[in-house]
Amino acid sequence: MYVNKEADAAPASDDDHRITRMGNWLRHSHLDELPQFVNVLLGSMSVVGPRPYMPADCLRYGKIVSDTEWRLKVKPGITGMAQLEGLHGVCCDGEIIIKRFYWDRWYVANADLTLDLRIVAGTLFNLLPRRIGAMRIGPSE
Repeated sequence: MYVNKEADAAPASDDDHRITRMGNWLRHSHLDELPQFVNVLLGSMSVVGPRPYMPADCLRYGKIVSDTEWRLKVKPGITGMAQLEGLHGVCCDGEIIIKRFYWDRWYVANADLTLDLRIVAGTLFNLLPRRIGAMRIGPSE
């Protein structure tokens, strides 16, 4: 991404003029996620858990979803239930935000090693070049 004044307030979109060609390729290949594994090794992140939000997004989402404090009590993750449910990327829809929080909360309430392994497997499966379909892990709605 090019240096810009909006970097901490405006999330990047698919057609964002701030993204370089290399940055676009990294995003679409998901290789931009690899540096987060350094944070996992340092202990500030987990492989599985609620995805971290930008501070500006936390303030915005807090106006839509009440009781968001629980997110601060668990380590953020590189992947999680919301991502498996297809709720990733730039979000400006209140219904999607509510669904993200629902799945993140569901994960926190049901987390265990087996669930973590299933989420990691589902994430890897979804990254395959030819998507056969998303894995269902949580309860049906």
